[in-house]
Amino acid sequence: MDSIEVLAPSLMEELPELLGEMRSVVGELPVARGWHYYMDLCWAARVLDPEPGMRVLDAGGGNGVMQWWLARRGARVLSVDLGGWPYEGKHFDGWCERSRWGEEPSRRALTARDLLPPRRFWSPPEWVEKAKRTRRLIRPSPPRYSGSIVFWQHDLRHLSELETGSIDAIVSISALEHNELGDLQAIVRELERVLKPGGKLAITVGGARNEDWFHDPSKGWCYTEKTLREVFGLDAYETNFARYDEIMEDLLHCGELKEDLPEFYFASGDNGMPWGRWDPQYPAVGVCKTKPQPAP
Repeated sequence: MDSIEVLAPSLMEELPELLGEMRSVVGELPVARGWHYYMDLCWAARVLDPEPGMRVLDAGGGNGVMQWWLARRGARVLSVDLGGWPYEGKHFDGWCERSRWGEEPSRRALTARDLLPPRRFWSPPEWVEKAKRTRRLIRPSPPRYSGSIVFWQHDLRHLSELETGSIDAIVSISALEHNELGDLQAIVRELERVLKPGGKLAITVGGARNEDWFHDPSKGWCYTEKTLREVFGLDAYETNFARYDEIMEDLLHCGELKEDLPEFYFASGDNGMPWGRWDPQYPAVGVCKTKPQPAP
């Protein structure tokens, strides 16, 4: 059923296998992780339950964890982000390969130089017919990563190059909250257009109790249940927003998240945990919606 769920720390206890897989990806790859991402990732993974070959669009994937977990599960991922090539200057020897779409990749490891954006990029023709912006196919090395990822630098508000109903599932981890409300509405409309009937949206954003507000350190909006219900066009849905205050208290006293706070938070005051001080100001909220089947 469709839902708007305030994500609680107990999710990590309920989904230990998924949590272990996410920790494994974080340990293997140079990917970004926010303070609440393990909850977001486990929730989204449970919602999507991907199968090998599934076509998944990661909206605002950047250099995040979910796209790599999906590839590890055998999904074919289209990672769309306006921010540009996410891995420039990183070192990826031993676990990443490059190929033209539909061709077997070379069996050698790639260096950071190999991964710098070339002048021309390749893309899967069934997803993108006319290349207008940068993109590249990355096929993670077998056997651990059996899927593939296309990184596409593009505006999520305008996905006209993608056919209607061409994507099996859509995920976004703490990315869409960095848009103004009008842009968020336009993005959701486009995501729902390219999603196939019966396909699922699994989106996480910052949550708010009584009114929408902007969290300046993380440059993201926190949205109320009412706003999310309207943006995603939800009528009948499940929600636990009545537990909002209780979950905020659980977050404040969650030693596991506090002790595992990524190091980058301690280097700046311009982030979600300024200077590494554990003080959650908002919870993550997961929005799940299944695209309705057309009327007979």
